[in-house]
Amino acid sequence: MTNLQLVTFLMVLPICGCFIARDVVNPQIRNLNTDWITPGITTKAEIVSELGLPTLDPITNSSITDDTFHWKSSDTFTMSLDIGWIFTPTFQISKTRKSEDILIRFDENDTVEFISRTSANHHKNELIQWKGNPK
Repeated sequence: MTNLQLVTFLMVLPICGCFIARDVVNPQIRNLNTDWITPGITTKAEIVSELGLPTLDPITNSSITDDTFHWKSSDTFTMSLDIGWIFTPTFQISKTRKSEDILIRFDENDTVEFISRTSANHHKNELIQWKGNPK
C-alpha cells in the first residue's frame, strides 16, 4: 500500500459508519382478541370501546377511514453500511420478519361488515381469521 492510499484510507475511515437496528411497531396488535366480533351485529362503537382506534402511522400504513379500521404490526431488521458523507454510497438490507394485519370494514349503519386478520412470518402468509361477506 502506498503512502497516498494509506492517507486516503485514514481520511475516509472516520466518516464511514454502519448500524444494525430492529424496529418493532405496534406489537400489541398480536394480542388483540377479535373472536368476539360478529359481522352484522358488532358496532363501530363497540370496536372502539374494546380495541381502541388504530394508531395513525404513515410508516405502517395503519389507517382509519369512514368505513374501515386497519391495524398493522411489524418486526423489521435493518442493516446499513455508509461509506463516506461526500459520495454517500449506502448499502442497506431491510427485512420484515413478522407482520400482522387486522382489517375491519363497516357498513352504512356502522356495524361490522367483515373482519380479516392475516399474518406473515418471513415468506409464509397465513389467513388467521375471516368473518363476513364484503359487498
